[in-house]
Amino acid sequence: MKLRSWLGGCLALAGLLSVTALAQGQAVDLKWKGFSETGDKGKFYQTITTKTTQEMEVKQQATMKVKQVQEQIFYVEWTPVEKTKDDDWKIKQKIIGIKMDIDIGGNKINFDSTDEKAAKNPLSEFFNTIKTAEFELVVGKDLTVKSVSNRDEFIKKLASTNASLKPLLDAILTDDALKQMFQQAFDVLPPSGKSAIEPKTDKAAAKNDTWTQRRTLKLGPVGTYVSDVTYTYKGSDAKAGKEAYTIDVRTKLTYTAPSDDEQKKGGLPFRIKSAKLESEDQSSTGTITYNLGKGRIEKSDLNMKVSGPVTIEIGGTETVVTLTQTQRSTLETSDTPPAFHKTEKK
Repeated sequence: MKLRSWLGGCLALAGLLSVTALAQGQAVDLKWKGFSETGDKGKFYQTITTKTTQEMEVKQQATMKVKQVQEQIFYVEWTPVEKTKDDDWKIKQKIIGIKMDIDIGGNKINFDSTDEKAAKNPLSEFFNTIKTAEFELVVGKDLTVKSVSNRDEFIKKLASTNASLKPLLDAILTDDALKQMFQQAFDVLPPSGKSAIEPKTDKAAAKNDTWTQRRTLKLGPVGTYVSDVTYTYKGSDAKAGKEAYTIDVRTKLTYTAPSDDEQKKGGLPFRIKSAKLESEDQSSTGTITYNLGKGRIEKSDLNMKVSGPVTIEIGGTETVVTLTQTQRSTLETSDTPPAFHKTEKK
């Protein structure tokens, strides 16, 4: 679950989306127009902050409660490489910094790649390996992620910190899983860049128009997550700036436990026998803000609450865990790198 949290948060970025305004009024043509420039001229940066709180009630002979709080910040660099003859885009994504604060039942782990003087801990090597992650995407003109490169190299580096992780990483980070993770960055837009409300218009989204996307993320031995996301276009946001337009988000998430075969491939020390995890409607909402002038998502603030029972088998003994997880994830986009990265480049 931790692995999915950091990777899904990094890859599910919406910074590659863009929108173009119509001549006047609130109607907006929600289209991704790609990049106008390549290399350093087209480069931009994102800061993704996620705070997750898990409260687990473990029922065995006696009931035990465990609380875990994790706050993580990822600094990501996006670089448009080239536009191909087929109108696809090659885009590089690189993690340039990580901050991590984890508290599991009072046991704390801290990591900060941006601070050279920060104390080392048993997970420092693993986190530093994540910091070296770099992927190249090929995105089609229909907004389909066609390929994600560097998978094998990334898994090899992570497994070098703990060889026992390799079967799990191979099973979770399949080519399809990586494409599904990145695909979430593009699914926020209406199909074909059109309003989902017909026949109001065949191009522009008008205020309060809605559309939905279903995301299926299959992570092998970890299970499958299905998200039904509803987007509502709310129009301009004067408080956020004259170029700011807002989209409200509501998510319904369900989780399905992996099959026995999938769990065997992952080499996990336990077996997930059953699970019924679902999001809570009123707590799984958020807002995305577009900067129409720059043609990209400027910021987002998303919240999710998931709860339900999970039955786990360890050494032939079944344990029922009641899980409640709340998560808040924010994203900010900038043309300039974070201060620590400017210093590194000097």
